[in-house]
Amino acid sequence: MIGLNKFIKRREKKIGLPPGTPIYTGEKKEEKVRISIIDYTEEQFQEVECKTIKECFPF
Repeated sequence: MIGLNKFIKRREKKIGLPPGTPIYTGEKKEEKVRISIIDYTEEQFQEVECKTIKECFPF
């Protein structure tokens, strides 16, 4: 029975998901989210970077 562990595959949080469900297996990245808004008309162009969702509401 010694050495049997290397033949047993461990499953990680995949149990219970439908077949074909995409699962991210890369490294976790903790970066701040950037929200960029481009507002334009025939006469003007404006690009704004918002820090919160509430700042986006006027657009």
